[in-house]
Amino acid sequence: MLKTTANRHATEVGKQWRALNLFYLVFLFFPLLIEPQVRVWHWAITVATLPIFLVLYWRSYDQDAPTSLVSALVIATLGFALSWVQTGGFCYVIYAAGMVGIQQVPRVALRVGLAMLAVMVVLFWLRNLPVQAMIPNAAIYLSVLVGAIVGRREMVRARALQVSREEAMHHARNAERERIGRDLHDLLGHTLSLISIKSELARKLIDKNTDAARSEIAEIEGISRAALSQVREAVSGIRASEFSGELASAKINLLSAGIEVDLHCAPLPPLSSAQSQNLGMIMREASNNLLRHAQASLVSISVEIRDAQLQLCIKDNGRGFDVSTRSRGTGLASMRERITELEGSLQINSSREVRSSGTELVFRLPLSKHAKEAVPTLSNSLQAVSS
Repeated sequence: MLKTTANRHATEVGKQWRALNLFYLVFLFFPLLIEPQVRVWHWAITVATLPIFLVLYWRSYDQDAPTSLVSALVIATLGFALSWVQTGGFCYVIYAAGMVGIQQVPRVALRVGLAMLAVMVVLFWLRNLPVQAMIPNAAIYLSVLVGAIVGRREMVRARALQVSREEAMHHARNAERERIGRDLHDLLGHTLSLISIKSELARKLIDKNTDAARSEIAEIEGISRAALSQVREAVSGIRASEFSGELASAKINLLSAGIEVDLHCAPLPPLSSAQSQNLGMIMREASNNLLRHAQASLVSISVEIRDAQLQLCIKDNGRGFDVSTRSRGTGLASMRERITELEGSLQINSSREVRSSGTELVFRLPLSKHAKEAVPTLSNSLQAVSS
């Protein structure tokens, strides 16, 4: 399903470019303007092929892969036939190469593309066209074919990562909702039953023993306040789900990119909205940097409590960098600003001199006394991310 969605996305992106790509049709008429022996019927045949090409080309982006392949082959055949009249016909063949590359899986695109290139070379030989004309056409053809294949693979990969990220965040949110639902059910089920029993007892005692009834009512009041406090603590866990969602998303994205992930998360206390959102954005920025720059094969992520501080450690075995020059980069600067807003700190350990030493980012966030002593509401969702 992931692959099908990503392939569909590649086709949708291709649609956005199909009108702009028609600009290159100027090369279809270019030989007619510079060749000395051009006749009127050369122009007539070339113009007559244009509507056929436009219909096939425009519809191909709305077709499934097998049908669009047929459209590309018909366009290539049209170009080969027109090339007997004027060399601008090879422009159609180059269009066909781009269509095959962007709409077919790489294996099929490469095979079909090389076959069409072979036919092009044979036609140049049969028409005794100069090598100086064949080389530029072949070079442009290969550039378009390879560029389309690579572009499609990157679009499919980017979409797959996006879908994986969305699914990871969806699972993290569901896990958090289930946890909150269980907590509220266990908490309110017992508390409301107790309040009901004591209320019934107070009603029976109110005429017989006023002092006992008052005592029961006082207990009901205390139970209600305690329950309200516990409900607030349980619901506060919902606000902390952003960080766990980003952890899950980072793990999925890194695994999708072929990077091994070693993730360890200790049970954490409730985080404020600002803490959770900033830590989530830090985690997102760090994972993006790993995907773009680190060239790592292994990433270790740990979340734990040390010395009254939440410590987030992200370490990779990539190429590293010179801290004195890269610490001013936008990504690192943004992460440093976010942790500083939370009165925390960032420690960067990296070097390019030691091979495969990678980079280690250590974020430390001070926790209040209340947070240290709170029930670990993020335990379930973070442990689910780790597994």
